[in-house]
Amino acid sequence: MTFVCQQCKQPLQLDASLEDLAPSAYDMIVGSLPPQLNTRPPPASEAEQLGQVPAPSSAKAAWRSSAHANPVRPSVLSARAQGKQPMRSTLPNESFVLLQDSVINHSPSQPSPSSSARRAANTRSAPNGHQSPVHEPQDDHQNPSPLSHHLRSTLRLLNLLTSRTDIDHPLCSECTHVLLSNLTRQLEETKKERDGYIAFEKEVRREKEREKDGMSKQEAESKITQLKEDERLAIEQLKETEQEHEQLTEELRALELEEKALEEEEDELSYSVEWAEINAAWGQTLLLLYTIARKLDFTFENYRLVPMGSFSRIDRTAGDKASYELYGSGDLHLGRLLHNRRFDFAMVAFLDCLKQLTDWAKSQDPTLEFPHQIVKDKIGESSVKLQFSQEEAWTRALRHVLLALKILLKWTTNGSNG
Repeated sequence: MTFVCQQCKQPLQLDASLEDLAPSAYDMIVGSLPPQLNTRPPPASEAEQLGQVPAPSSAKAAWRSSAHANPVRPSVLSARAQGKQPMRSTLPNESFVLLQDSVINHSPSQPSPSSSARRAANTRSAPNGHQSPVHEPQDDHQNPSPLSHHLRSTLRLLNLLTSRTDIDHPLCSECTHVLLSNLTRQLEETKKERDGYIAFEKEVRREKEREKDGMSKQEAESKITQLKEDERLAIEQLKETEQEHEQLTEELRALELEEKALEEEEDELSYSVEWAEINAAWGQTLLLLYTIARKLDFTFENYRLVPMGSFSRIDRTAGDKASYELYGSGDLHLGRLLHNRRFDFAMVAFLDCLKQLTDWAKSQDPTLEFPHQIVKDKIGESSVKLQFSQEEAWTRALRHVLLALKILLKWTTNGSNG
């Protein structure tokens, strides 16, 4: 008998180990296979089927009485037609039927056509009319063929594999390799799906635990109400901050315009200023700084301002307690040069006092800003010392001083200091 692969339909040659399969090996194969599942629903009873028929109750009663009077023998379907067990048995001890000796002895044996043909041939070939004895084959029931037994065992095994799995057997080695590859891929995908379900289950459990440990509905509503109130207050504060930012931006823009105007005016001035006018300007500047400090009730460290018009001075209150005149002269003799050196010290002391007051104002109002930083004798990038400096750099430093005083005066008069 020739076997064919159930996938590629190519002829097969079975392995030699399947020719003589022992019952123990057969049982081992049966135990390793998955159990056969009956997925068909149980048949409905006669009463249930009759109840589903749309007919009057009198007709149903007449049918019941007729059925009980003439019972009909149900037809017997084969196992494969009913979708249950296969036609062949699945156990070795169910592969044959034991017949009694009386049945075997009384059953007439009919000669096969092939044996009759051989008997006739022997009769024709016998010389001098004697029939040569014909050796008839013995009965198959007495000496079963080993090939037939192995064939039945192999078919029984293949039917068992087909009934217990979703794949028809036998299969060739190539189709088996492809099948194993597909099953391996399905196994990996199933494992990934399983891991996904496990992770999802863990997340659901954690979510349930968080819900158990979380706040109640009333607490959640109260917290939501509080958060909404906080949001409203934050929005109002943000609006106020934006308005203040816009106001400060406008002020800064105005100051920039004024600074630009001062720069243009400075560029237009090409004539030199008299020292009398410079000294008077320094006197007014010192008086302004002195007035702002008194307004803010601020006391300078190490210095005392003495505003006296064109002859103002700054006295040191610590160390050598020197007095620096805040006025100068354009004379070139030695005495005037020394006096102008003291004039530089006075301007540096004035810049130190201005730095003390601006730092204190910024500590009172963090939003207050000055465009130029004061470091020792420099404001911005220009020095207030007159000696060994160009007039343009000195003039730029004095302009920065006036701008800082203007911002400080505006902050003081607007009451921003509280």
